[in-house]
Amino acid sequence: MLGGINPDGGFGRVLGLVLALIVLQMLESGLNLQGVSSYLTMALWGAVLILFIALQNRKA
Repeated sequence: MLGGINPDGGFGRVLGLVLALIVLQMLESGLNLQGVSSYLTMALWGAVLILFIALQNRKA
């Protein structure tokens, strides 16, 4: 669950999703400013998403 939206379906809040996207965009922009390659940036973005999904599944 990222931003209050469950990837398996269900209901969520738009505000939570917008905040999650802002955080991910800030992460991507910061890595870009540091000169990190776009491939590594996408890999880190994917790792963050997998981490959040794993944490949500652990809670359930």
